Amino acid sequence: MICGSKTKSYLKSQNLKILGQGKLNGIVEISGAKNSALVLLASSLLTNEKIILENVPFLTDIEKMGNILKNLGVNLVRKNNQLEIDPTTISIKELPYELVKGLRASFFCIGALLTKFGEAQVPLPGGCNIGSRPIDEHINGLIALGADIIIEDGIVKAKIRKNKNKLHGTHIKLKCPSVGATETLIMAASLAKGRTTIKNAAREPEIQDLCQMLNKMGAKIYDSGKEKIIIDGVNKLGGCTHKVIPDRIEAGTFLIAAAATSSSITISPVIPNHLEAVTNKLHESGSKISIKGNSITINPKELKAVNINTAPFPGFPTDLQAPFTALMTIASGESKITETIFENRMNHVHLLKKMGANIKLNKNIAYIKGVKTIKGMDLVASDLRSSAALIIAGIIAKGNSKIYGLEHLDRGYENFESKLKILGIKIAREFNSKNYKENTWLAFSKAIEHDFDMIELDLHLTLDGVVIIYHNTLLYGTPLVEMSLSQILEKESVMLWTDFVEKMKEHPQMKVCLDIKTDDNRLCDKILESLPSVERYYMSSFHFGILEYLYQQNPQLRLGFICDVGFTADMWHWMFERVPLKFISIAWWLLHERLLLNLRQYESILLFSYTCSDASIFDFMKRFELDGIFCNEPFHLLTSKESKYFDAVCG
Repeated sequence: MICGSKTKSYLKSQNLKILGQGKLNGIVEISGAKNSALVLLASSLLTNEKIILENVPFLTDIEKMGNILKNLGVNLVRKNNQLEIDPTTISIKELPYELVKGLRASFFCIGALLTKFGEAQVPLPGGCNIGSRPIDEHINGLIALGADIIIEDGIVKAKIRKNKNKLHGTHIKLKCPSVGATETLIMAASLAKGRTTIKNAAREPEIQDLCQMLNKMGAKIYDSGKEKIIIDGVNKLGGCTHKVIPDRIEAGTFLIAAAATSSSITISPVIPNHLEAVTNKLHESGSKISIKGNSITINPKELKAVNINTAPFPGFPTDLQAPFTALMTIASGESKITETIFENRMNHVHLLKKMGANIKLNKNIAYIKGVKTIKGMDLVASDLRSSAALIIAGIIAKGNSKIYGLEHLDRGYENFESKLKILGIKIAREFNSKNYKENTWLAFSKAIEHDFDMIELDLHLTLDGVVIIYHNTLLYGTPLVEMSLSQILEKESVMLWTDFVEKMKEHPQMKVCLDIKTDDNRLCDKILESLPSVERYYMSSFHFGILEYLYQQNPQLRLGFICDVGFTADMWHWMFERVPLKFISIAWWLLHERLLLNLRQYESILLFSYTCSDASIFDFMKRFELDGIFCNEPFHLLTSKESKYFDAVCG
């Protein structure tokens, strides 16, 4: 195995401990909608006046989008759940990869930046890895509006066509009702010249919320919430105050949790018609649903199995498929859950089966035969909505459960465990301080002590040109590249790359994988200056442009690409034509026989996966003939003799 951590993960440092078979009782206060707040933040770039957003939830995704805006030069001030946004200080129109790679909503900024400044550069988006979410609809729509777009080294570069100073209104018909594309094109068209029509537009409430705020700012948008949206471009947009709509996904999650535990609760505030698809299915499954104003009360009775098919709004939301699957595991009868939106959104199924659920999975369809009870377990969530599903499963299970992977939960649910605790669930967030800190010599020496095959570390370049070993790109909110070594050492102890090289001379048998954390070629040059051995040192990066540069400098280097999003066969072929990669490191939730078979066709390729931090993930990984596994904390797995590789603790 390979040593190290690919994410600043809470996988073992934090968990939710749940005492199962609990009951909920009381009123749940529903937070502002994450998916709405994110796009509203992006839309603030369209004006030169202040925006005040109310009912903004405290979430890591919101924090990430805020940091993206700050990087552009926007001034943000938070007061409780209110954000004051001042875009008058915006200074750049390019988004850095390190800030956007984990947040798909960051791509929404391209429409606003392009129409406002005439050009924009935005890296390809990231986020939860629940399947391919192509941006073709975004790109094609922007081209139709008058943009020239090229994609180079993972960067989407957009510019208004020559001899034009504005985008021009046009007729756009989306191939599918993409929420993101609809939002991007609405923002771009708001300041375009003339009328734009978007046919087959997405109808989600979050789009309606965006249009409402833009109209407050002076836009002319008609028929939001319908399949055809009309936008008459205006010359400028002003400021406004706007309240984010309640989060229908959070609301649906609590209703499902109540149904699963035969509990009566009231959720408020909500917009009931946003939840009709969910409440209809809950009613069909045996729950009494009462609506009064902006509140919904659920009174479950006998839980019966029902079938669901995810669909764009007003259909059943894909974001609630995982929680509803957990509900159906204990329903009387047989149910069929069909995921039609994302092809990889069934990662929770094999974990529910471990808990005792009777589920047969055929691609994107789960066939469930209800059981009387499931058992508590320690499990790791792989994405945002699966984390909610596993928590619900932990609540209904017999015995205790520990749910790891809370970095996903904290992206989209505000104070989730606190709200459950108020409702009567015995749940607590635990913190584990027994870890060996990642990217330290103590962690590396443990790897050496246990005779692992390889260790992994993360490299950065300081402002004064020193290569350091540290996981995160930011130190207390400041990019490492903007800090001198002395400034960094005042706040955090870090190891120098040169010191590591010197120490490793005493351990010539140990292989080392170097993760290049930025897209700065200067860092590559510094590393190559002191690289002791091509044979023992492997080099990896999420940035394919970095790998191209390293290959140009030395074709003998052992280079690997870190994959955290889905790629087509053509995209892999394009990569291997440009760089003869020696290894691929794949996020564990992307593992699939078809993917590995596709990659095995490339000569002598090594296939690694990350990040294994729990026995359940390890069991899943064992299904595949991997050449190595990245692991944060392998020592709890040392008793197993089934893996060909093991690594050391780095976080």
